[in-house]
Amino acid sequence: MAYATGSLNCDFPRVGSGDDAGSLSSAQWCYVSDDAVATVIAAAYIDDAFDKGLKVDDRVVVIDSTGSSETIDYCLVTVVDTSTNASGDATLIQLA
Repeated sequence: MAYATGSLNCDFPRVGSGDDAGSLSSAQWCYVSDDAVATVIAAAYIDDAFDKGLKVDDRVVVIDSTGSSETIDYCLVTVVDTSTNASGDATLIQLA
């Protein structure tokens, strides 16, 4: 399969700048896909990260809805790169 932009949604937006006491400097997103988490964490899988507002240190709940069962993985945005794609390529890592 491939990345589906409509399946990536922000559940909890960041609040504040991250420098303020009590601010939340990272957001939480949810991505539902038929792709396994191993595919989703491949470099530059998400190809519109900058346009959507993803930032480094944001969290992404990845739900693999393949077949009759679902798996849920918690991931971290480690790279948002606009050097070769103005819309921003993002890379995630899977958290334990």
